[in-house]
Amino acid sequence: MVGLYCNSGKLPVRFPLYIGMLALARYLILDMCAIDDWRMMLSITVSILM
Repeated sequence: MVGLYCNSGKLPVRFPLYIGMLALARYLILDMCAIDDWRMMLSITVSILM
């Protein structure tokens, strides 16, 4: 991302959003059994808002 910013002068916003969505999906898939109900609802809400 730093290289893209230096070359183009524009800050890429899509890449951190993609990384965040993938991290959230991985978190939901791998820790499905250990997550409380309220934490799962919060994670799903955040993923929908993204």
